[in-house]
Amino acid sequence: MSRRVPTAEAVTLFSRIIDEMGRLMGNRFRRERAAYPLMTLIWLRLTRLRGRFVLLAARAQAGTLPMRRARARRQPGNEATVESKRVPAQLPRGFAWLAHLVPGAGGCGEMIVDMILNHPEMRALLRAAPQAGRILRPLLHMTGADPMPEIVRLPKPRRRVSRAARAKARAKASARAKARAMREAYENRPARFRPLIPERPGARRANRLTRDGPGG
Repeated sequence: MSRRVPTAEAVTLFSRIIDEMGRLMGNRFRRERAAYPLMTLIWLRLTRLRGRFVLLAARAQAGTLPMRRARARRQPGNEATVESKRVPAQLPRGFAWLAHLVPGAGGCGEMIVDMILNHPEMRALLRAAPQAGRILRPLLHMTGADPMPEIVRLPKPRRRVSRAARAKARAKASARAKARAMREAYENRPARFRPLIPERPGARRANRLTRDGPGG
């Protein structure tokens, strides 16, 4: 059982922000009947995000947050199945698309950012349940929050390195270490083995002449 996290005030503030976005959409599309289908899709999206947030917050407050599981690897032969289950996108997907479509929606995004940065219950919820970022990131994206707060930002994906690439990197590191050791041994050799003139093209003959004389 996870630690209990108080979330009642955070849920209330979050719901008010979603309601405010709904009010702004009503003002924007009130006289445009042709835009009703789009407004319905947007409102469904917002209410689903709110429902997910309320459910997650309730679990956090009750101390019943699910344990984070390792992400399952996709099998090579299942790409077609996964693609067939995806729902085609019916809403815009560009950055700040809702802020461009509905005046004032960007201000709602700023309120969400302020909650994330300054509200103690929201910060406690994000620490206890990082999966809340999956709910907040779409809202911040559509409302144009920039920069996105670090606490909800997606981590950079780790690049997978093949065995061959790792072996090649180890071989290069070993070769560099050997070259460094040889260079240090060369630079620290006894004085009697050091040339009188720095070794450049033609330096061998100059060193021999300097050591043995012209008639040597």
